[in-house]
Amino acid sequence: MRWAIIENQRVINVTLARSALAANWVIADDAVCIGDGYRNGQFDYQRPPQRLVPVVLTGVSGAGLVANKSDFSLITVRQGQTVTVTGTLAIPDQGFNLPVRRAAGGYELFRVEVVDGAFAVDLNFATSDAYLVTDAELNKDLPEAQFSLAPTVSIDVLRQID
Repeated sequence: MRWAIIENQRVINVTLARSALAANWVIADDAVCIGDGYRNGQFDYQRPPQRLVPVVLTGVSGAGLVANKSDFSLITVRQGQTVTVTGTLAIPDQGFNLPVRRAAGGYELFRVEVVDGAFAVDLNFATSDAYLVTDAELNKDLPEAQFSLAPTVSIDVLRQID
């Protein structure tokens, strides 16, 4: 049987045993974790809010840039032209793929390299469309959400006419 050991209305340990070995042992279901509350015979499963690492955009540049809002919530670029988005991300040096959602469906993937807490990602869209980057895209392939992005970034790609 699974038991939670309670002290000061808090679960301090979870163990398996045939029977309670002390008065502060309470039968626990599989959801009970160390740190959960226990009051009036009920477990409080509320977990502390997860701290997400903020993605902070600091700049957009490049020949393909048409315009952008100062908070980077809207970036307008030309089809087939490269723009570079820079920012900071407080994680160890690493690379990962950034999924950018296309309004017409599907994703475009771009490689991001984080070095010393800073990143630059080159964006180049072959198709004129509206694109979006939200918390959901940043965390799409992760087992648990790790990153936050505020505000959501909309990218309008204007058709290139030669």
